[in-house]
Amino acid sequence: MDNTRTYNTMIGASIGFVILTGLAMLCYPGGTVNNHHSVGYSFLQNFFSDLGRYKTFLQQPKLLSLTFFFLGVLIVSTVSIRFNWALTDDLDGEGKHPIVSVMARFFGIAYAIAMLGIACTPYDLFLDEHIFIVRVCFSLLIPLSICYTILIYKYQRMPNRYAILFIITAVMLSIYLYILILGPKSNENPYLQTVAQKVIVYSLVFSLMYLAIGAKKYISKDRVFE
Repeated sequence: MDNTRTYNTMIGASIGFVILTGLAMLCYPGGTVNNHHSVGYSFLQNFFSDLGRYKTFLQQPKLLSLTFFFLGVLIVSTVSIRFNWALTDDLDGEGKHPIVSVMARFFGIAYAIAMLGIACTPYDLFLDEHIFIVRVCFSLLIPLSICYTILIYKYQRMPNRYAILFIITAVMLSIYLYILILGPKSNENPYLQTVAQKVIVYSLVFSLMYLAIGAKKYISKDRVFE
């Protein structure tokens, strides 16, 4: 089966996520954890989750910001499910690594559902649930990255730079989880948590887009000649 359309959709969804979250930042009225009266969105001091709040810290409405953020997460998470399934099917089409493929599909679907769960639990309304889902989501991405690394490495017609990318991604995710769980809180260091979060989220989106481009180039091309 030719999954070129699925890979194109993943590329578009990644770009769409960046655009929609950017619009959400532009529409954000203001307020941070440490300064409820700040104006606009601070890339250094606001969390991604601030975009998904139901209201601002001053209880003002923020429908536009919330809508753009939710749409961005909804699109990339739903597309990721189909992309993950297509990719694992293409990388292990002959079923030589069934355990890794099944694990990749499981973690890929679970991560996408958790990602959508983050957007569905504004932390000003569901704080404990939101924090739990965030930790689960990023934790699931580590074994998923490892599974992708193994499958890409075993698929000899795809350059190993894609496998190396996901080794780096797994390391970055591990560092971020350490910062998220054991690092200084936002009132102790207003920049570390927020900047690290944006670096890992956009790096992950870039990695998925880059992988989709590679799959389209190397896997789909092989399908044509089969």
